[in-house]
Amino acid sequence: MTVLIKYPMQNLESNEEFFAKKEKEITNLDWARWGGWFDSDGCFTYVENKHMITCRLSLMDRSPVEIFSKTFDVSLSMTQYASKYDKSVNNIPSEKFTAVVNGKKALWFCQKIHPFIINKNNKLNQILKKFNINLSQNYNNMTRDEFISWLIAFIEGDGSFTCTYKKYPALRITSNNNHLLNYIKDRCAQENIVSFGKVILKQKAGVFKMSSKSNVISTRKNGYIVNALKKDNLIPFYNTILPRMILDRKKQIILNHFELFKNYR
Repeated sequence: MTVLIKYPMQNLESNEEFFAKKEKEITNLDWARWGGWFDSDGCFTYVENKHMITCRLSLMDRSPVEIFSKTFDVSLSMTQYASKYDKSVNNIPSEKFTAVVNGKKALWFCQKIHPFIINKNNKLNQILKKFNINLSQNYNNMTRDEFISWLIAFIEGDGSFTCTYKKYPALRITSNNNHLLNYIKDRCAQENIVSFGKVILKQKAGVFKMSSKSNVISTRKNGYIVNALKKDNLIPFYNTILPRMILDRKKQIILNHFELFKNYR
């Protein structure tokens, strides 16, 4: 592991200063964005024997994790990561970037982000109950703008800007949670944000061979997808999300889609 950005350890005095500062700096739209990132690539963990929480954000892309690191004054690290598939085909390990919030700051973080967590809401509720905290407000209370902020981050994490077999531009979101995808689909329709099609079961749960080059096997859950198509549907949505996205590689694909749309009426 290589530490790329290092912050000093927290203490009572530094936390009080930090909380007061961030109460003024971080808006609900910001919290909604971090909710989207944590619903896609973050995790909340309760360490029973230490009665403490860790909130971890890990991605192969550095930029969102570095912003998270600098926003919450937590160190940024990089590790060489090889998945089972990478190992089975002798791929070069990938870089994985991680930032972790823990201690008193993690409990504060969980309470602040709770109203903007959808996919991992039950998990977060269970953790907060360990500290006798029950919060009545949840993701259903998000405003339209807050939900869009959540959605942009979630799409950057678990979405893709792709093309159908006929090379028509499409927005696709993938998840093991079909209830989440249906919620996104229905909320987007209700708020007139973007129109998604039917949630489809793309892959069934089971055991599968990871590569024809080896005998490595793995298990997988059901995988679901939902797509948004059509030029008139996607262009207004792209114009909304593009200025607020972080990942340059995905922003470039949207720009490529704009070029492709010129070939369609």
